[in-house]
Amino acid sequence: MSNFSQNKNNYWNIIFIISFLYGIYTLTTLKEFDIQNDPDCNSNKKNDFCSINTTSYIGKYHIAYKFNRDNDILFFPIIYLLLMFIPSLFTNSRILGIIWGLFVGLIYIIFNNIGEGEKAAIWCFLSIIFFLPISIFNKQISKILF
Repeated sequence: MSNFSQNKNNYWNIIFIISFLYGIYTLTTLKEFDIQNDPDCNSNKKNDFCSINTTSYIGKYHIAYKFNRDNDILFFPIIYLLLMFIPSLFTNSRILGIIWGLFVGLIYIIFNNIGEGEKAAIWCFLSIIFFLPISIFNKQISKILF
């Protein structure tokens, strides 16, 4: 998204730094790197972000993963949403951000009956298909957005 808002480099640099710091913080919520010694989340079979072990597995549709994390169920999805979707709404890439948000929402609706880790793996894989045409037709899309 930052490629389509090159006049806001400082804005996107701040978003990237916040994302990097949040990634480091999230790493410390894994049991293996738990420096806060917070209580682990209650294991839930459908929620792969709250598992007994940190591992990967072959899911129904894709290779997926599970994480043994701390109990921050409210904090984790809210920050993730803010960092992935909201920043584009304040730039020229807002149309792509809205399409991207609808795309991710559609994946979560279609694959409602599988684990969260597997949904995230499907989302990651399909994002390549989503962004490949955007990358190829970058100049044409830039003309439309500007």
